[in-house]
Amino acid sequence: MDPQDDTVQEYLNTMYEEGYTSAINTYTRVQGSSKSCLDHIFLKSKLPLENFVPITWRINITDHKPVLLVVESPEKKIKIDRMRNGTKYEFIINYDRLKNILML
Repeated sequence: MDPQDDTVQEYLNTMYEEGYTSAINTYTRVQGSSKSCLDHIFLKSKLPLENFVPITWRINITDHKPVLLVVESPEKKIKIDRMRNGTKYEFIINYDRLKNILML
């Protein structure tokens, strides 16, 4: 058995034992026939996993797929207005609720 496999399994076991769930369960780096998951997001949350949307996408400026986690929550309290290309976007963030959800 490859010693790296033992290290990977120990890492995953430690995360799961501490109550974390992996949000990224796909390859984030593909080069030829080599595939690996080098980019991770682990969750420990009071919300159901359905409230989290992990995203990976392929871009041409790096050999890794960037990862992003969208947190969907019905509670919204802080409004922040942003402008992009002349269009106004409203972002609503409740940082206390987010910290509570993520158990920080």
